[in-house]
Order: sequence, then C-alpha cells, then structure tokens
Amino acid sequence: MSGDDPWVEVLVSGYEGIATADAYAFKREKIDGLRALGPEHSLMTLKDKTEIILHMPQAALMRRLNEPEGAVIDLKDKTLVTGRDALIKNLRAEAKRRAEMEKEKEITSLNIKAFVRASQKSEFVPFTFAGADLQLNEMEEGGSIHGGQNLRLKLRNGETPFGNKSFIIETRLDEFRNLCREAYQKGADFVDISEHSMRKFRDISPEQRRKLHERENRP
Repeated sequence: MSGDDPWVEVLVSGYEGIATADAYAFKREKIDGLRALGPEHSLMTLKDKTEIILHMPQAALMRRLNEPEGAVIDLKDKTLVTGRDALIKNLRAEAKRRAEMEKEKEITSLNIKAFVRASQKSEFVPFTFAGADLQLNEMEEGGSIHGGQNLRLKLRNGETPFGNKSFIIETRLDEFRNLCREAYQKGADFVDISEHSMRKFRDISPEQRRKLHERENRP
C-alpha cells in the first residue's frame, strides 16, 4: 500500500450497551488481511485478530485502502455491525445453491414446459418454468393417484398456476432427468415435455384413470 499510513475508521459493536455501534479508528498498517465474503462483502482481519465485515467487494475495498483521498479512510457507512450470523448463513446457502446449480446444469440451464397438477387433483394445466427456479433438493418421486409414479417439484422463486410453490408432473425422476439431459446435450435452452407428461392419459381421461387406480387398489 502506498503513501503515508492513514487512519481507517469503521464501526464496531457499542461498548457495554452505551450505543448500538461505536466508531473505531486504527492505522492502515494494522490490517492483516482482506477476505472476500461472496461477491458483495469483505472480511477485514486486523493484526490483533479483530474481524470487521464490510459491505464492499474485496477489489473495491483494496482500491479504497490503497488510494486514500485524505488522512482518514472512512468506512463507517460500509461496516456491518449487526446481522453477521444471518449474512454468513445466507452466503453459505448461496454457495450451496451455486454448487447445486452447477451439478444439475442439465436441468438448471433449461426452461421446461409440461402439464402439471396440484396435489390430490386430476386437473392438468400447461406450465413453463425455469429449471434454475426449482428447489433441486426437493425433487421427489412418489406414487401417483393415477397409478404409477409421479414427480413432486417445488419452486424456489415464483408461483405455480395453483398459487403456491408445489406442483406435480406425471413422470419419473429418471425420465425427467433424461429428457432434460437430451435437450441440454443438443445445446437447447428450452424443452417441451407436455406430451410426455400426459402419456398416461392417451386413451383415458385423468379422472377415469384415477377411478380405475382406486378400484384396483381397494382392499
């Protein structure tokens, strides 16, 4: 870092309940390290092991420290005094989500159209959703009221046509993955599985299929 050693001013938790936060100043040379906390925050560690979280990307913080405009580098308005635990929790959740998105990119890179229904209902409606909006850890296969298996999905963002985040496609999880994989490998960003999602009902209505399944499984 260039130039004379300036003061750096931040906020820290208030002293013994006197205030919510207090201004705290130290010489720049007291900084031991700067660590990125996600794309928008940084963790500053001082040589005495004090840790300060700032709402600034690491690169922007480094520029601010290395190119002071005066004798004091004022970072008080960038200091995160409260909500540290919530921030760390959110950053961990975002990191987990990014890892899931990358692992499931054959799904998350696509927009998907299918006929869907609500739980315990036999009315199907067309619905287009982004694979990136799915709660990937909530994809679950189960027994269908129409016989065979179905796939229960839940949105992370947005709503279904049923006013909530949950919906069902009449398919198996492995079939859904295969259809998405085929589209992804072809370089597509959209896959229409509408016909596939209604294949159980080519010769019989959903209501009739449901009644037939109920009769066949009566004790």
